[in-house]
Amino acid sequence: MRPLIASLLVVLLALPAAGQATDIPEIARSLVEAGDQARRARRLDEAISSYQRALAVAPRVARIYINLGAIYFEQGKADEAYDVFTRGVQRAAPDRTLFANAAAAAQQLGKSSEALAFIDRALALERKDAALLALRSTILRSLQRNDEALTAILEATKADPKDARLQLSAGNLLLSLGRTDEATAAYRAATTLDKSLLRA
Repeated sequence: MRPLIASLLVVLLALPAAGQATDIPEIARSLVEAGDQARRARRLDEAISSYQRALAVAPRVARIYINLGAIYFEQGKADEAYDVFTRGVQRAAPDRTLFANAAAAAQQLGKSSEALAFIDRALALERKDAALLALRSTILRSLQRNDEALTAILEATKADPKDARLQLSAGNLLLSLGRTDEATAAYRAATTLDKSLLRA
């Protein structure tokens, strides 16, 4: 599993409080809480069953899709994760995390064009999110759209200038584009922020 994609996949172990935009039936809330407890105890089949039953009762709650898909993703079942996330995108209210997870799963499966569509929907909800911009850069690179990928990773470094990994990614992309001086500056910024990157 690609480390960047895996690190961007988000799990949400709490539902919104009652009375927020999406009202959650009590039975669904109980099933999600049972799924969360089973997940923490690493009883993943039980957690999956609880989340699936919760979705049957509350199919518009994005966080249930997020948690169920994340379990499949952790198990190396990217196809199942992708299926869950895309069903969530179709049925639930727009959710930044759901879009981002759908993008990560699509990219893992080599569906870069679909991944780009999902990540752009996530960014429409949260334009300055460094993690989303970094994933967009990764997706664009896989599509051989390197100039756009560079723009995305540089936006990510502006959104989170203290993240050494973003500076390192920017340096790698700049180097691949033959922009050696700028790559060197990005590598210096990365190693200033994180001395463990000196070897790289």
